Amino acid sequence: MTPAMLCDRLRLRTLRLSILRMSNFQMELNAARRLGRNTIVIVSLCSVLVACKTSQPTQGTSIDKQPSKRPRLAELIKQAQAGLNSQQEQYEAFLAAERLATQKEFAAAEILYQGVYDRAPTLVTGLSLARILAYLGKNGEAENVVRKVHLLFPDDPQPKLAEAYLAQIRGAPEEALALYRQTYEEHADDEEVAARYVEALLAAERKQEAEKILRTSIGRIPDSPYFLLKLARIKFQEKKFTEAKTLLDGLLRVDPDNIEGWTLAGFIALEEKKEEDAESYFRSAYEKQPENDTLAKYYVAQLLKLNRLEEAMRLLTRIEQGDSAESPVDPDLKFQHAAVLFQLKDYQNARDRFVALAIGSEDPGRMFFFAGQCEENMKRFEEAVSFYSKVEKQSSYFLQSLQRRMIAYLELGQPEQTRSLLEEFEKVSDQKSPSIRFHASVLARLRDYKSAVQVLKSAPGTIRKDPEVRYLEAVYTEHNVDQAASLLALEKLIKDHPDFSPALNHLGYTLVEKGIRLDFATKLLERATTLEPDNGYYLDSLGWAYFKIGNYEAAEQRLLKALELEPTEPVILEHLGELKIKQERLDLALRYFERAMGIFDNSPPWKVSSDDEWVASKERVQKRIDELMRLAMPKVDPKQ
Repeated sequence: MTPAMLCDRLRLRTLRLSILRMSNFQMELNAARRLGRNTIVIVSLCSVLVACKTSQPTQGTSIDKQPSKRPRLAELIKQAQAGLNSQQEQYEAFLAAERLATQKEFAAAEILYQGVYDRAPTLVTGLSLARILAYLGKNGEAENVVRKVHLLFPDDPQPKLAEAYLAQIRGAPEEALALYRQTYEEHADDEEVAARYVEALLAAERKQEAEKILRTSIGRIPDSPYFLLKLARIKFQEKKFTEAKTLLDGLLRVDPDNIEGWTLAGFIALEEKKEEDAESYFRSAYEKQPENDTLAKYYVAQLLKLNRLEEAMRLLTRIEQGDSAESPVDPDLKFQHAAVLFQLKDYQNARDRFVALAIGSEDPGRMFFFAGQCEENMKRFEEAVSFYSKVEKQSSYFLQSLQRRMIAYLELGQPEQTRSLLEEFEKVSDQKSPSIRFHASVLARLRDYKSAVQVLKSAPGTIRKDPEVRYLEAVYTEHNVDQAASLLALEKLIKDHPDFSPALNHLGYTLVEKGIRLDFATKLLERATTLEPDNGYYLDSLGWAYFKIGNYEAAEQRLLKALELEPTEPVILEHLGELKIKQERLDLALRYFERAMGIFDNSPPWKVSSDDEWVASKERVQKRIDELMRLAMPKVDPKQ
């Protein structure tokens, strides 16, 4: 074997193995794109042909101008056109053609490849020439070259694989599949041949046949990362997670650096609700290729699900430090960075990032929406409205922005603006349960309970059965009809949905306030807090029930926990004040009542007046403060 032939065989073998080692979900050039920025993936000469499906020939590639700026290249092109004589010239021309192909200077690359192939018609040179011809849209010429290469190398499967790909490009999938099948029957032990046949079968939606080939191939080559991963992927799609995990165990034993294997294991863990395991798998994948933004997104998203915000922030900060014009960070990662800042309550910084991301974004409305959310959390409602107003109708966040504008106007005490937007909302609403409930709740905040109930009653039949819709209808019925009807509707709802905690809490608290059926009410509230142990409002209701039945120790425990969870809820402070009066701690009672009154006084007037419970609580609190102040005043003897 000559040195030139040996070089060809080694290079071809390296290239063929490299694609099998990638073990990606798709073996073609799109695998390179999915692996992330700054990742170079070498694929076999045959596999490169798939790029012809999407790549267009380079327009205006000038053989005269561009190469002429590089004298040696221009000279090589002339030599190739005249005929390359020495082996050294052939090597040099081939390497130059490779560089030109990478730079998408296909016309010049074609001349060099053609010159090399004419003098040295090897497997590599022939397939390289076919690749460039296909890039240039010369599929007929490419097929002729491939057939000639097959005649020269009849025992090698690569020309047949290339011919099959060219048939696919030509729009002849059945012909391509037949070529793959024929090649597989002749070279069943060849890893890449089997892999390409599997891909073709899957593309033709013949999954059972593909699975049969995969199992046969695993039997022949049990340590093939590609076959193990591909079959695991199929089992994952079928939701046969146990079998998929067994295959992945085998894959990661033979190829512990297989990124797709770790990633797929992470997705299986998510399906099985094993969040910690998913984090571990995604971390393993990311640590093996930290420059891969897609893997970083999976890892960060899992950290956020686990509420490990500080870890996510450190990771995102480290990634951002590598941001540059040559190696830009994925916009989704930048969005995640802003989202983490938002969750860490760094609203100003988060808002600035969202605004910056709006520039050049495919959906700037999304960024403006979250910038508005930041402003809302900073209690800057006018600025929030300004951002929400920037969200255009074609944005996927338009409906949400319209809703938040209404809420912001309510916070600003501008109900007329809310009513005006409500008319627009009715026109664009999707009439799904959340939108219908929001519509009714806004009307209720505007104290138009009759219209709120009407909106809920006019909902489609399936939505009327939604427990949340039934719950709101029952609550608003109290203001629109009478309390007895409301309580009856709540009891029916609880009978149908015994674990629907909002109804348990509302019915229980209402009965406690009325001072009736206290044992039943207490059981309802105990169940509500069992379902949602960190709900401050439910704990307040239960604490108030314990207060009413005289269990002051249990009442204090629940009320203090409720206040810890909801420190700005004045009704909880009122309940603690009443408890301290019972415990004859009038000084502490006065402090709680004064804190409650401070919240009322510092809240927008509309917010107090639109909440019936707050209105009644404020009146009671003021009365208690007056009473305690009178008791604290020194008594004066009228005789003196």
